[in-house]
Amino acid sequence: MRLLENRVAVVTGATRGIGLAIARTFASHGASLVIAGTNLETAEAVKANIEALGTKALAVQVDVRDPDQVRQMMEMAVSELGSLDILVNNAGIARDVPLETIKCHY
Repeated sequence: MRLLENRVAVVTGATRGIGLAIARTFASHGASLVIAGTNLETAEAVKANIEALGTKALAVQVDVRDPDQVRQMMEMAVSELGSLDILVNNAGIARDVPLETIKCHY
């Protein structure tokens, strides 16, 4: 039995970078995945990749700043995959700025 078999994980920001690596790792251990991202087409591509690893996946376009969209995503996870066991809040935005413009408040 694989470590995460019969578990369902939601990974926000799962369409690239760290979130994608987390989703692939969970899938390799048997978890079913909700691939949450801001671009449905990209999420669908990741879903196909996850399913090729032999587990179920659901692609969802969601803006995690919107509580209603998050609630719908969670309801879809339970409805389509049967439960919700793991949540990885990975989505985020990084803005590169010159170091000298950063203000420290300490």
